[in-house]
Amino acid sequence: AAMRRLRFSSQFTLEQLRQLYDDVELAILYDWLGWPRPAALRSVDAYTPPENVDEDFGWEDDRPEPGPVRIIRNKDALAGVDVSNAVARLLLSEIQDRLPQWAAFHNNGHVDWVRKRSPTRKAKAEPLPRFLFDINWADSGPGFSWPEAYYCTHLPGFDRYVVSASQDSPDVHGYTDEAIGHFGLTEELHEACRQIIIGWWREIQPTDGPEYGWQNLFGTGEIGVEEAYAWRNSVWGAEETDDETHPDAVDDTDDLGLDKVNLEGVLEALASNAGHDIVFPGGVQWLATRRKALLTRYHDLTGDWSLPVDATQKELKQWLRRLSSNAGNVVRYPAA
Repeated sequence: AAMRRLRFSSQFTLEQLRQLYDDVELAILYDWLGWPRPAALRSVDAYTPPENVDEDFGWEDDRPEPGPVRIIRNKDALAGVDVSNAVARLLLSEIQDRLPQWAAFHNNGHVDWVRKRSPTRKAKAEPLPRFLFDINWADSGPGFSWPEAYYCTHLPGFDRYVVSASQDSPDVHGYTDEAIGHFGLTEELHEACRQIIIGWWREIQPTDGPEYGWQNLFGTGEIGVEEAYAWRNSVWGAEETDDETHPDAVDDTDDLGLDKVNLEGVLEALASNAGHDIVFPGGVQWLATRRKALLTRYHDLTGDWSLPVDATQKELKQWLRRLSSNAGNVVRYPAA
């Protein structure tokens, strides 16, 4: 038993850990990891939520002051998800604006954001999340997809990597971020992430056939297209298709893979969303195969994206190149 505690405990002293986290954060981390708390943390109350959290489980201020992570209670969520959410928020604090977001835009200019912003942490050692990939579980209507983004982040001071899942709304889990597993520094990253993520899929979704699997990819990072689909197929089996390539793969015989892109179809889809803020999660490659699922999600408005009505084929390709380089950002297309 003593050897097990040594193997699965932080190599940092408590005083060293206190330079990275406050006592409540440490209590949360020890509890989530399943490690016994050090004696000095055993009486710490980690489960009383902060007073400035509103009834929608977000901070009352749209841009709350920087501060430590605290548990947010949601009585409708499954047991333990509140703790995993706190761990995920701690690790993803610096990249909140890059996580899946859903918003409703009203005619009077008001915007309702579903993902609530948490206070940004300030610490001597900031976690650096590594983007793995982003899936879409399904499209339930125009502008209504169900994205889930996966990150792997080193947990400073604990010699562990943590895998997290992030959604654009709390409709499914009661929260928008969850820490779903952890592994040691010496384990192979791809295989460790694979085991955690497919375990998560099996936990939250039936595995009786391909129809229960996620629909398509919105983006890839550390984990590529082929590997992500291999993970999917290991859980739900491969879908029957006449095309041996994955639906998110694009023939890149020129520098943008535009030889098979129907530019008229892309522009027609864009025109139908004129004046709206839309996000293209996978740039040109995503546009080539998923243009029917244009998303009304918001990240960060960037620059003038107007396109001349009499644009040449070359100008269209240059314009799509800009889309590809800004994948994940908001683009507003004027009615023209």
